[in-house]
Amino acid sequence: MNEPDESNTARDVGLFIIGVLVLAAVLSGLLHWGLSGLEPELSTLPPSFDQQREKIEQVRQAVKQQAVPQAPGELDRLPHQHARDIFAGRYAKARAHKAIAVGPQRHWGYATRRASPLMAARAAMWFCERFRLRDGVEGECRVVHINDNWLVDTASQSDYRVHPAMIQRGIMPSAEAVLEGAYAAAPENKAMATTVEGVFGYATGHDSPSAAARAAVQYCESYRDRNKPKTTACVVQIINETWQ
Repeated sequence: MNEPDESNTARDVGLFIIGVLVLAAVLSGLLHWGLSGLEPELSTLPPSFDQQREKIEQVRQAVKQQAVPQAPGELDRLPHQHARDIFAGRYAKARAHKAIAVGPQRHWGYATRRASPLMAARAAMWFCERFRLRDGVEGECRVVHINDNWLVDTASQSDYRVHPAMIQRGIMPSAEAVLEGAYAAAPENKAMATTVEGVFGYATGHDSPSAAARAAVQYCESYRDRNKPKTTACVVQIINETWQ
């Protein structure tokens, strides 16, 4: 029986070790290549939900701040933060014509979607003066903004003023324009009714003054119920040319 050749055995063991080392080196290279190939993919993964929410909030705040660009100090002309919030939100989004008036203290008023800049300014003045008179504050309101423009000179406001008697009767500039136009041109047996807050209705061409008064109240209440249900009751203010 032949004995094993020790030199052959040592050679086989050496070859086996070399093979293992080569295989390890190849596997290590493949693993490194695979991980390095994944790096670009990992870098393009979408951000986490928290990161996305943070970015959305940053954009939302930026849009909110830039919605109505203002020069420094202009918003300080509005009397308090609530007025500034409405200016930057509801007022900014509203269609022309629109205006804002402010009073000597913290009173203010605004109007939107009016027939002209003048009507918008007078309506804003009407609301502001109504609150000022209600609280017994001295002074007068002034229009400071019309459509997209801040008024530089507010000294001359005669075109925007509203008579206190019209405010007390709830007759807004739009109703006053009707009184001076279609109502004045209509024949007898006519009337107008209003709420304290400025809702109004009028009627012309009826058989009697009392019928016109009833119809005016009905028109006023119909509009109030549809659009301003929380306002006060409609009251007849004028029949023919006689104030009630």
